[in-house]
Amino acid sequence: MEKRRTHTSRFTWIVVAVFALASPALGQPALAAEAGRIASITPSCANVGDRVTITGIGFGEEREDRRRHVTIAVDGVPAQVVAATGHSATFIVPAGVRLGPTTVTATNPGGHTGSIAFRLCDLLVPAPWAGEWAITITFRKATTHSVTATDHITAFIRSGEPFGLAGLPKEARCTGSITDEHLEVHCAAHLTPGTCTVDGDVQLAVARLGETLDGSGAFTSRLAGACGPFVSTARTLQVSGLRLSLNPNASDPPVTLLRSFVLDASLFDQVEFTKFAAFNAEVEIERGASPKRDAFEVKSTFTLGTDSKGIDPAIQTVTLQVGTFSITLPAGSFAQDRNGRFKFHGVINGVTLEAEIARLSRNTFKFTAEGRGANLTGTASPLTVAITIGDDGGSTTVSAEFE
Repeated sequence: MEKRRTHTSRFTWIVVAVFALASPALGQPALAAEAGRIASITPSCANVGDRVTITGIGFGEEREDRRRHVTIAVDGVPAQVVAATGHSATFIVPAGVRLGPTTVTATNPGGHTGSIAFRLCDLLVPAPWAGEWAITITFRKATTHSVTATDHITAFIRSGEPFGLAGLPKEARCTGSITDEHLEVHCAAHLTPGTCTVDGDVQLAVARLGETLDGSGAFTSRLAGACGPFVSTARTLQVSGLRLSLNPNASDPPVTLLRSFVLDASLFDQVEFTKFAAFNAEVEIERGASPKRDAFEVKSTFTLGTDSKGIDPAIQTVTLQVGTFSITLPAGSFAQDRNGRFKFHGVINGVTLEAEIARLSRNTFKFTAEGRGANLTGTASPLTVAITIGDDGGSTTVSAEFE
């Protein structure tokens, strides 16, 4: 499938620095044995050019005579110290620090050092990347290499602006670097949205060769739990770009290029299933005397998407999500009767379930299910109903009836 989008983008690059500092003892030119410890660093994650303050003891005072001044380095890169007392020192995060976790070190005039952990949050785009770019990103399945989506983007990249990693979930941990000719970023995250657990990993490497961009990357997600229609997936991506002009179009609203690369891509384009073209459902829920005695009834219809290869519930895994409850019927659970309907009746994880899938027309089906002994704790109206059958699926939000 091909998507065309034109919008203004900017590279947003936030730098996470780790700083380790040492301090001279109060009133002494050299550090006392116990004065090398840095008590705190604020903020613990910052960008290139940001001011960061460490606290402790023995940092010295700001003087014109720099030989009597505490020196600070981030990941080995010297930083400018803008203020220092015996108990604190403030410095500016220098350019050249790699993205991700690192160390800040402080050395007092006596040669004693101390250190503390720090993180460079994002990267800043160098001037040679600035301008108006026509960028194409092609997504492929990692297993078959078949194209799943193609994005065409007009991106205005601006010197000194962040790459956009600050917009990622707080659980994401990224490493990488940017030079005049090369960008490399690797981000990983462990997320638990509701009843679903997601382990995600994104890698991207792009080279700037004069007026062109050429790069590649990979995206994987491993899902566990009740994730509705979403399943684990693996994608590769190819990036190509041509600079159209040196105009950064600074008047347009900022939109990070990272969002163009990854976040604007439809989630349904990046997972291994075909979305239903239409999906409607009705739900009734009966509260039990205890959490594992709830009951539910689902009546729904769905139409397969235009890219669907069809369904065969007799040999495919089927999942059903009703609010906070989710159940998986392994492949082979459904049996087809003489009328062509697929039926299941049995017990899965203590839940007694009756389910039926019947064809209404060529690509439209009816799905009904009744369950007893379920745990629907925390489910309230409106709620999400989601169904997957093999690599086809969909979800919808409905107002349920409670008894």
